Amino acid sequence: MSPAVTVLLVVGIALVVFSALGVLLVNGPFDRLHFLSPASTLGAPLICLAVMLDLGAQRTTAKVGVIAFVLLVAQPVITAATGRALASSRGLVSADEESA
Repeated sequence: MSPAVTVLLVVGIALVVFSALGVLLVNGPFDRLHFLSPASTLGAPLICLAVMLDLGAQRTTAKVGVIAFVLLVAQPVITAATGRALASSRGLVSADEESA
């Protein structure tokens, strides 16, 4: 395993572990949602990148790359939509309001 793969794995796993600890330590659902974002937006794609570097040029590498891209692009949108739905269900934001 190359040093670059090791660094990417350590950073990605550290983000996931610290995010999980943050979720366990905070009380509110909005704070928990906030702590989940780094794990899904940065941690998982960094781990995918480490796997891609370790595998080299293979068909599996392309599949892992697609997974990393989807996580990197879609997760912020999913997090925002989840927060919006949670706020709407608690009456903090009207469901009919336009997003600014």
